[in-house]
Amino acid sequence: MKKTISINLGSIAFTIDNDAYIALENYLEDIKSRLSPYENGEIIEDVESRIAEIFHKTLFNDMQVVTLEMVLRTIAIIGPASSFGGKQTTYNYKGQLSRSSTNSVIGGVCAGIGEFFGIDPMVIRLITLLLTILGGLSIWVYIILWVVLPQSNRY
Repeated sequence: MKKTISINLGSIAFTIDNDAYIALENYLEDIKSRLSPYENGEIIEDVESRIAEIFHKTLFNDMQVVTLEMVLRTIAIIGPASSFGGKQTTYNYKGQLSRSSTNSVIGGVCAGIGEFFGIDPMVIRLITLLLTILGGLSIWVYIILWVVLPQSNRY
């Protein structure tokens, strides 16, 4: 006798056995750990929706249970979690202030400051924009930081 669990995946209810649930949960957690906080929500929703579509096509009636074999087949279709990128590092770097090489929009200055202080770079960009518009920060300060700060070697 196997334990079954009711889950909601991609807005569709499924009954899944315990082994399959553990495998699916580990797969989704592995994907989440490889995504940045900015991508996490939307991509996970898309992956869950695709998994739900595959399960729905595979099941012949509502009474069937999602098995470990079905989960493994679905993972093979979608691809390994490693295809979603490498493990992400957090923005809590200890070290010198530098321009970001991975999250830059213009010069990487705001992203580098955000990474250094552990703040979302978008918040730093908005603050910089507001201060520039309101006259509290000159565009020259940004350009000087762009020239003075070294390029980050974090990838």
